Amino acid sequence: MNVTEPIRRVSVVNTGQVQIRPDHEASTWRPAAWWLLASRHWTGPRPINAYVIEHHDGLVLFDTGQDRASVTDSGYFPGGITGVLYGRLARFQIGPQQTLSAGLDRLGYTAGDVKTAVISHLHQDHIGGLAELSQACRR
Repeated sequence: MNVTEPIRRVSVVNTGQVQIRPDHEASTWRPAAWWLLASRHWTGPRPINAYVIEHHDGLVLFDTGQDRASVTDSGYFPGGITGVLYGRLARFQIGPQQTLSAGLDRLGYTAGDVKTAVISHLHQDHIGGLAELSQACRR
C-alpha cells in the first residue's frame, strides 16, 4: 500500500435502526419533558452505523454502533422512572446479524483486528459496540 494514501477503504457496518421522537430530531417550542412524556409519534427508522477505516497504521473504527443487548436484555436499561424515560426517548430494532462483530466478520475482520476506535460522542448508539471490543482486548 502506498504510504501517501493512508486510507485504503472505508466501509459501513449497520448495527440496527433507531426511531426517535420528532421533537428530539429538531428543536421545538415545547419543553423536553413535555414532548418526551406526551408525544405519541416516532420518526421513521434511522440507521445506526459504525464506520470501518482500513488505514495503513491499522484498522480504525469511527463509532461502534448500538449494542444488541439493548433489545434482548430486559435489564440493559435502568428500571424505574429512568427506564420509562429511556423507553420514551428511543426505540431500537437490531437483528442478530446487526452486531459490530457480525459486520466486521462480513468485511473479513474480527474485533481483535481493530487497532483504534474513535467515538464521536457518548450516546449509546455510538458506543454500544465497545463491549465487543473489550472482549477482544482480553485475549
